[in-house]
Amino acid sequence: MRVPKTRLRMGVGSALIVALVAIMLQAQGMWSLGRSLTELSAADREAMTRARSEVLDNMKPGAASSWKDEKTGHLGETHLLRVYEMNGMTCGEVEHILKIPEMKRYVTSFCRTSDGTWRAIF
Repeated sequence: MRVPKTRLRMGVGSALIVALVAIMLQAQGMWSLGRSLTELSAADREAMTRARSEVLDNMKPGAASSWKDEKTGHLGETHLLRVYEMNGMTCGEVEHILKIPEMKRYVTSFCRTSDGTWRAIF
């Protein structure tokens, strides 16, 4: 049975888009960060979120916050690398350094929305 060319093009196009998104996420460290987050306990993720909020609320490049979970032995540091404006929102580029057990580094940007919450941007 022959597959119509239009259907074949859509399949190839869709596969190409999925591959490009995966490459972009991997390049930004988000693919690896997602996998690393699965290694963290709920308490670890909560501590990491608190550290991130602390440096973002401070809004001073160079601000840092660290956390450690005695139960899991996991620890991390969060650093605010830079502050910038995008589409009328205040944004911060955040570096996460996780030691779970080996060291992993991720950089992600967050912008403050109109309701005051911080949202990751891609």
